[in-house]
Amino acid sequence: MTNVGYVHFTLYGDNFNPDDLTKFIGVQPTSTKVKGSPTPKKSMWEYSTDKIENDIIDIYEMSSFVVSQLAPYTNNIRKAIEAFNLEATLSVALWLTSAMRRNQHQL
Repeated sequence: MTNVGYVHFTLYGDNFNPDDLTKFIGVQPTSTKVKGSPTPKKSMWEYSTDKIENDIIDIYEMSSFVVSQLAPYTNNIRKAIEAFNLEATLSVALWLTSAMRRNQHQL
């Protein structure tokens, strides 16, 4: 078993079109969702790394990659947060396997 992880920068809001936000910011997201009923509760624009499967997951390297890719668009992202009334997050998602669980299969 290996560990799995990815890093994502996400903009959330109640009433925005992700395509309009993409044009405003000037960078293609890796995924988008439009607010719906019952889910999702908010529209979302996301830029993320690929999921990495490995024994060692370097979240610092992955986070740095996302930040470096979006750095040229910082001013547009700031303006978009205000113009579209958005919330922003930079998140790490990790699924860790333990050595204990791996070793149990060998007992």
